[in-house]
Amino acid sequence: MSEEQPDRHRFELRTVCPLGDCPVTIHGEPHRGAMEIVDCSRWREGHRCRAECAPQVSLEHAMELGRRVQEMLEPPPFQRFEEVTADSWMSVSQRVGGDFQSIYSLGRRIRAIQGDVMGKGLNAALLAAYLVGLFEGLSRQELPLPEVLARMNCCLAERTRNRPMFATALVLEVDLAAREWSFSRAGHELPLLVRYDGRICRLPKGGALPLGVDLQERFSAFHLPLQAGDRLLVYTDGALEVGLNQERLREALTRPRLGIPDVVALLAAPPYRDDVSLLLLSCDPPT
Repeated sequence: MSEEQPDRHRFELRTVCPLGDCPVTIHGEPHRGAMEIVDCSRWREGHRCRAECAPQVSLEHAMELGRRVQEMLEPPPFQRFEEVTADSWMSVSQRVGGDFQSIYSLGRRIRAIQGDVMGKGLNAALLAAYLVGLFEGLSRQELPLPEVLARMNCCLAERTRNRPMFATALVLEVDLAAREWSFSRAGHELPLLVRYDGRICRLPKGGALPLGVDLQERFSAFHLPLQAGDRLLVYTDGALEVGLNQERLREALTRPRLGIPDVVALLAAPPYRDDVSLLLLSCDPPT
């Protein structure tokens, strides 16, 4: 007789009851919202976990679900697109964070977004997930980058009208056929582009307001030639707060076979007070 298999749709969370610091196990069904406390280490002592710590346990349940959703939406740590590789890395200061990034392939064009939602916690994480889905949906329509940001801006501003929230964002495209980088920014940090010979390519500093601030905001696109051996690093402001230094970066970005772990090594040791996200796009060097 085979052992009974657990229901893979059920949710299990092990946490601590705030009333007596005792371990508590919760079972629930995330898609139905049903939740039950099934085990408490002090239940036989008359501890009333089921009645008294339900609000705290419900919050833990929501935070854990938020964390799992956010992990599902993160891009793979390493991806290969013809002659371009993409490395991504993220560190959240709490269990869930407001940073987000995504990479989307359109044949010989690769699109990516990185952003940072105002604030921290579950609200920021849910809004970040919404923006990732919005970006990927708009990318399927192959809209120009400024139009992608404009539509995201309108959606965010309209949905958060009663509780204003905003997010910085940078969208970029690598066009392998046209041999071109394209960028459009909404209050986000400037990326760093280093050529194969170690030269830093100066990017236009012009940018627009963050998403969700002004419904009428207009966004611009900037274009630069794509060259063999290019390295482009996109980062959130949290990286600057933990020691990201442009001179050390320039030296690192010229090393052969550089990866995200080499960039992370330039940062201060965790824990961090803010979310930190890095996205590194590397074009194969000349043969």
